[in-house]
Amino acid sequence: MRTLFTPGAPGGVPLRAGVEAEFLPLHAADGRAARPREATLPVLEALAARQGWTLEATAGGLPRFHLGAGDVLSYEPGGQLEYASPALPSLEALDRRLHEVLLPLAEAMATGGVRLLARGMDPANPLADARLVLAGERYPRQRAHYDRRGPAGRTMMLQSAALHLNLDFGGEPGAVWDAANVVAPHLIALFANSPHRHDEAAAGPHRSHRAALWRTLDPTRNAVFAPAPDPVSAYLDFALDAESFLLGDPAAPSRPFREWLASGATREDFARHLTTLFPEVRPRTYLELRSVDSLPLRWCVVPAAVVWALLHHVPTRARVLRELPAPDTDRLLRAGRAGVGDPALGPETRWLGERVLEGLHGLGPQMAPRRVVARVEAFLQRFTGRGADPGSAEASFLED
Repeated sequence: MRTLFTPGAPGGVPLRAGVEAEFLPLHAADGRAARPREATLPVLEALAARQGWTLEATAGGLPRFHLGAGDVLSYEPGGQLEYASPALPSLEALDRRLHEVLLPLAEAMATGGVRLLARGMDPANPLADARLVLAGERYPRQRAHYDRRGPAGRTMMLQSAALHLNLDFGGEPGAVWDAANVVAPHLIALFANSPHRHDEAAAGPHRSHRAALWRTLDPTRNAVFAPAPDPVSAYLDFALDAESFLLGDPAAPSRPFREWLASGATREDFARHLTTLFPEVRPRTYLELRSVDSLPLRWCVVPAAVVWALLHHVPTRARVLRELPAPDTDRLLRAGRAGVGDPALGPETRWLGERVLEGLHGLGPQMAPRRVVARVEAFLQRFTGRGADPGSAEASFLED
C-alpha cells in the first residue's frame, strides 16, 4: 500500500503532470448520443491509419489507441471518449500536447457529423437511451452493483465525463496528499460544468450534476480524506471496508473486501479491487484528482496549473493546509450544489484563486510559463471573479 504514495518522480526526473480528458460524443444534427460502432469508431480507425497509431484489443470489445508518445485514446462504459496524456515535465508541454491531439480529433469527428461535448453530464439525453458499450467482466459487474442502489450509478457510468488530473507526489507525499484532499471541494466549485441533465427537475438544481451523482453512489468507495498522521493506514482501512463487486456471484450483494480477505482473497484480487475505488483523490504511485468536470480544450490546462501551484509551491501549500478547513462530505455536497455561489466555499475559492497565481509566479517560468499563467488569469477573471463557473458558458464543446 505504501508504494501507492511514492515520493518524487521516478528516476529523479522533474515533477510531471498529465490529464485524462473525457468527452461526450453527440450527433451534431440532433444532439443524440453517438454510439461507437455506428459513429465514432470508424472515425478513430481512419484517424489512426493516417496518424500511425497502434490499436490494442481490449476485454471490453472496443480497441484502445496508442498515439506513440505514451498517450492513449480509449472508450468509457457509455461510449464517452477519453484521452490520457503522457506525464509531462511542464504545464506548457502538457498544454501543447493537448492541442496537438484534441484539435485534430475534434476536426475528424466533425467530418463524421459528431461533436464532442465538454460537459460533466449529458444535458439532454435520457438515461433510458444510454447503453453500456463495453463488455467483459468489470463493467457489467459494476453496473449491477450500482443498480442495487438506484439509477445514479448507471447515469454516472454512461452519461458523465470528467477531467482527471495526475501529478507526481514530490518530496513530501503526506503534505501533498493532505492538501489535495483539502482543495477537492474547491476544485468542484471552480470547474463546475454540468448544470443540466435530462431529469434535473427530479434531481434538483446543481452547478455540477456530476459531482452530485457521486455523492449518491456507493459511499464505501467514494471518500475525501481529512489530514491524518498516517494517510497510508487511513487509505488501507478505506480500501478494506469498500465493497468488492469483482468477487463472488455477480447477482449477490457485494461484501467489504475485508471479508473476502479473511476467506482467502489474494494480492491480485486486492490490486484489482483498488482500481474500483473512486475517492476524490486516489493514490496510484502518483496523485489522481477526480473532482473536475469535463472542460473545453482552452481550459483543460487550467485545473492542472491550479493543482500544480497549490500542491508543489511549498509556501502556497502550507497556507492551504493552515487556512482552509478540513474536507468532508458536506463540503463536497455544497460544492456540487452551489459551486462558487456557496456562502462559505465561494469566498474560500476566490481566496484560493489568488494563492494559485502567487504559487505559479513562485514556481517560475520553467514550470509555469507566462502563456499558461495568462490562461489561468483569464479563467479566474471570466468565471471565478464574477462568482461564476464554466457551466455558465452557453457553449461547451471540445473545440470552443
